[in-house]
Amino acid sequence: TSAPTATATPTVTVTPSPTQTGRITVANVRANVRAGPGLEFPIKLVAEPGDSFDLVTQTRDRAWVQVCCLSDGTTGWIATAFTLPEGATPTP
Repeated sequence: TSAPTATATPTVTVTPSPTQTGRITVANVRANVRAGPGLEFPIKLVAEPGDSFDLVTQTRDRAWVQVCCLSDGTTGWIATAFTLPEGATPTP
């Protein structure tokens, strides 16, 4: 018999940068909400256009925002390219 092998889980150290506070809205696309700030992290849910979340923080390069609270009460990460500040109007 062979011993089970461990599966590596990606880790990323996030250095928060100054962020606006408030809420963000998913723009006019479906957006993956991930377990961490990057494509290598598993998808926790798919947010629909118009869904809004509390903004927690963002990565230093501002490519990803951490949002709260998902349906299970946890946080997740969305690529900034798919979000708008709440109340902003998407441009086609």
